[in-house]
Amino acid sequence: MSTHDFSGPPKGSIAKALVHGLCVLLALGLMSVPLLADTAYYMDSAGVVGLGSARKLAKAREKALQHCLENGGEDCELVGESTECGWSSLAVAYDLGGRTTATAFGQSSRKKARRKALKNCRALGGEDCLRLRLHEDTHCD
Repeated sequence: MSTHDFSGPPKGSIAKALVHGLCVLLALGLMSVPLLADTAYYMDSAGVVGLGSARKLAKAREKALQHCLENGGEDCELVGESTECGWSSLAVAYDLGGRTTATAFGQSSRKKARRKALKNCRALGGEDCLRLRLHEDTHCD
């Protein structure tokens, strides 16, 4: 008969794994946008997206436009903005008539933000809507 230790790996191993995972996320740029109160999305005609967050909406717009341009966008335009706290999402559909974009802001969960952006996209006439970005604002004053 054997006995098993269910206490898990040594704590040092868990800490190293968490630090490694955090470094991977940072390297991928998934945590590059600060989590602040106001959010803006820009998008160009080729589908390049820019996201910006700041304590003031004008600064969030500026950061989103800069992010869009830095990612290769050429004709970036504002497609959504909000001062609401919570999860936000951007959805887009490329249909025969052009592009449909929709946003959802101030949602209590990432799932709700994703669903609402997709629902809003379909309500605007988008047929094959896809979620492009998801973002959480948590620092609201």
